[in-house]
Amino acid sequence: HDVLARIGTGLYVGNLWYVNFSDRMNCRLTGMTRFATFWVEDGQIVAPLDAMRFDDSLYRLLGSELEELGAQAELLLADGTWG
Repeated sequence: HDVLARIGTGLYVGNLWYVNFSDRMNCRLTGMTRFATFWVEDGQIVAPLDAMRFDDSLYRLLGSELEELGAQAELLLADGTWG
């Protein structure tokens, strides 16, 4: 499958610098793109883009690709990165 044709018009992100949870209970992620991020129109790369920071729901990011969720919410806190 040609990924650019499937994108049509939108972002092609080839590399993520980091992704972390910003709100686990609502499945929100924060992250930043790094290299190989491009604006695509009509299935063609139009321009490279600078690094972009994002914060969005994984549910929205996956959209129709989300197949199933469990019935139980689970809160997992890791304090290893707290300084």
